[in-house]
Amino acid sequence: MKAKIHECLLDVNSKYTSLNNDITRTFTITQNDKHIVIDYSDIIFFETSPNIHKIVLHAKKRVIEFTGQLKDIEQQLDYRFYRCHTSYIINKDNITDIDFKELIVHMNNGETCPVSVRKKKGLKKLMA
Repeated sequence: MKAKIHECLLDVNSKYTSLNNDITRTFTITQNDKHIVIDYSDIIFFETSPNIHKIVLHAKKRVIEFTGQLKDIEQQLDYRFYRCHTSYIINKDNITDIDFKELIVHMNNGETCPVSVRKKKGLKKLMA
């Protein structure tokens, strides 16, 4: 009995370790003949640009505008990202705090993102 519990714990530990260590997911932006690769952990949020058909990626060290649609980006991303508004996808790992009364998310780079009333409940669940 003890051996089976030990094996089970080792299995859980190895899965946990592999999830946290060896998978560094990246997001790739293609502009003309250039590929820009950014680690998911460096992405603060995506927002729609005032320029038509453009997206602005806010990363820890840079801001990049590129052609695309949020709905397509949303499908590529993993569990760390949440569409908190029609025009915003945030990385929950880079949230400092959330003001649910004012419907504003404060990110760790000092920027803020709005939260729509419809997405408030899902964000509360995500952060619980």
